[in-house]
Order: sequence, then C-alpha cells, then structure tokens
Amino acid sequence: MIDTSTIRRLRGIEDLMPGDHLCWLFQNDTSHRKVVKPFILNGLAQEEAVIYLTDSHSPRVLLGYFRNEDSESSLVQHSLENGGLKILRAEGLYVREGYFDPEATICFLEREIRQVLDEGHSAIRIMEEMTWVLGANFGSDRLIEYEVRLDKFASNNKCQVICQYDRRVFSSVQLMEALLTHPIALVETNIYENPLYIPPQYMLGQSR
Repeated sequence: MIDTSTIRRLRGIEDLMPGDHLCWLFQNDTSHRKVVKPFILNGLAQEEAVIYLTDSHSPRVLLGYFRNEDSESSLVQHSLENGGLKILRAEGLYVREGYFDPEATICFLEREIRQVLDEGHSAIRIMEEMTWVLGANFGSDRLIEYEVRLDKFASNNKCQVICQYDRRVFSSVQLMEALLTHPIALVETNIYENPLYIPPQYMLGQSR
C-alpha cells in the first residue's frame, strides 16, 4: 500500500518525536511485538507516561512481551502500579451506549495529559488498537473526524500517538482511509513520510 522505496525514511521507532501521529499497518503478531515493546519501554525509560488502549490483544498477552527480561518486567510492573503505564479497554472508552463521540474521546485524552504532567511525567505516549471500530455502529466519517482531531491533539500537546490497523482484519478501503489522516506512517520499525496524507482542513470538509 506504501512503496517505501519511493518515500523518505524519517527515523526509527526508537526516535519518536513530540507531536508524532503515526498510522501503523501491521500484518502479524511478530510485527506487533517488535513495535509495541520498544514503544512502551522507551517511553517508561524516559519517564513518560504510556497509555495503551487495547481491543484485540489482552493485557496478559501484552505484558507477556516483557517477561523474558527481569529488568523489563520490573520496570513495566512498577509503572503499572504507579500509574505510569495504563492498559485500558478501547471499546469502553470510545463507544458508550452504542454511540461514538470523537470530541468526548479527545477530551478524555486531554484530561489524561493534564494528570500525567501534574504527576511529574515528562510527556505521554498513546497507542491505540483500532479493531474496536469493526464492531461499532457508525459511519466511517466519524472515524475520519476522530483521526483528524487526534492529529491536532498530538501536535498541540506534543505527545506521541500510534494508531494500529491490523491488515488481517481491515479492508483495503478502511486502510486507505486511515492513511489519509496520518502525516507519517510506520512500516515495520521505520517511520516514513506519508505521501497519501491529507491535511485536517481538507479532510474534515470531505467527511461531512
């Protein structure tokens, strides 16, 4: 879907920058682990708060990524206990009483930002499993609106956000819509400019 031979590589997953909002299209569980693990560990090592919104991967599976190394397991467990790492169910946050409100979701994230900064964290990282949308009853325009708002949110709050799209379950049309709303794309563990990106002022007009 993205030919990396024709676009510019920006950096690696270890070198995320404040304001980054990435679209990540992964295709298997091995790829998932290769990105999730350094994303979380690097954030915690830099005293950043990490929020992981899970849907298709259980907390047990995610925490299993860190069990082979005692130092990693200890850091993750300590962060879970002190609130530096939160693993939350995505569906309960996004869809309430069968309704998805992009603005309300962004408000939740803004409250989390204020809280973690008050607690002394230097920044916040957010990773979202987007498979929850497959069982939700709303049009694709609401998801586009959310991604556009999230793009502004990441930039304004200087946080790092990765939206996960599992290529095994999303259609090609859905994946294309996801790419349109993200300025940069994650392929394997490398970050590239996204030539398909459409700026927010144009996307919001198209989705209404």
